[in-house]
Amino acid sequence: MIDSNIPAPPRPGIYYADSLLLYGAKMNQREEYGRFNVGQGGDTELRVQIFKARQAQTSKDYSIVLAYGYAFEGHCYRLDSNRIFIVTGPPMKTLLAAASNPR
Repeated sequence: MIDSNIPAPPRPGIYYADSLLLYGAKMNQREEYGRFNVGQGGDTELRVQIFKARQAQTSKDYSIVLAYGYAFEGHCYRLDSNRIFIVTGPPMKTLLAAASNPR
């Protein structure tokens, strides 16, 4: 479903064919893990982090994204509910339209 309420990318002129642009928030912006409140009075949380060969990976190696939409081939789409994505790879090849301060 195409939704006209999804904002445009933060910088004009960014377009890579066959690339997916996520709209949302990077959840491991400040820490090496993503933190999600699971209720129970606000003092219980779920933490998500990638480990490789039992070594914790840094937030420079991957992104945990809480996304509400995406763009593909010039069209913007809204997801039916917020989704969590784990995006791996070099940061320069990862396009992420995320809030700099999601909390």
